[in-house]
Amino acid sequence: MTTVHIENLHKAFGNKELFRGLDLTFREHQVVGLIGLNGSGKTTLLRHLTGMYLPDKGQIQVFGCPTKDLGQRELARIGVVHQENRFLEWMTIQQQIRYVSGFYEAWDPALEYKLMTDFRLKPEAKVGALSPGDVQKLAVLLAVCHKPEFLILDEPASAMDPLSRRKFLELLFSLMEHQFKTVVVSSHVLTDIEKLVNHIVCLKDGQLCLDLGLDELYERFEEWIVSSREGRLPDQFHDRAIIHQQGDRHQMRLRLDRNLGGDLIEQPGTLTEQGFSVRREALNLEKIFPILIGEAS
Repeated sequence: MTTVHIENLHKAFGNKELFRGLDLTFREHQVVGLIGLNGSGKTTLLRHLTGMYLPDKGQIQVFGCPTKDLGQRELARIGVVHQENRFLEWMTIQQQIRYVSGFYEAWDPALEYKLMTDFRLKPEAKVGALSPGDVQKLAVLLAVCHKPEFLILDEPASAMDPLSRRKFLELLFSLMEHQFKTVVVSSHVLTDIEKLVNHIVCLKDGQLCLDLGLDELYERFEEWIVSSREGRLPDQFHDRAIIHQQGDRHQMRLRLDRNLGGDLIEQPGTLTEQGFSVRREALNLEKIFPILIGEAS
């Protein structure tokens, strides 16, 4: 089933038009990694999903409801961790939790206790005196303890120390199996994204570069290391599947896009038949990302 449906989204800030007819759908059982350079529209898109921003043109529906009409019932099914979290600084952590939990009938005290313990948060600590990492931990707790169906995470672990980040990822793994129907997470830490998601959406300058399952993405791009002990490799290989190549007459690294076809894809034994050694290697998301935004090097 569909959790979010975006159709013909247009959004401008002053004279700068960001989204120009964006179409996108998030479905149940998807854990979506939203990636892109700074300024590509990731945070702006996420803010549209809860009605913080409204489209200039087009429509966005969450749980079948236009975002401009989201009410308490729909918002109670959503959990959000913002890139910049603002809380009542004069409160203690415990007071902040009790204040927020009062809005949710489904608040889970056992999960709250587990996160307080795992994140080493002190109930009596003043919110205004927390480190950026502890503020993020508190934001995660407040976003998940009412057991939302749809979880939105905007750079959720960027300020966490390595131990807290690991615990946070472990938490998400466990909750994803039983709780959330749909998760959208935006992060510059692509290694974290890769551990969590099963789908990738990539934006560049407000436009959609990619909307694809992670496994399909891995299958699409790969790297070939082509070697010749005698130094007989050509200065350059010519094939439409090759999107980048680098090396010398002894060894070349070829990055290929299987969607482009070409002789190397359709006849994979071509290079070995010429006496060259070929080793294939998978590309991780960090290496694929520059290809998606047209900055492969």
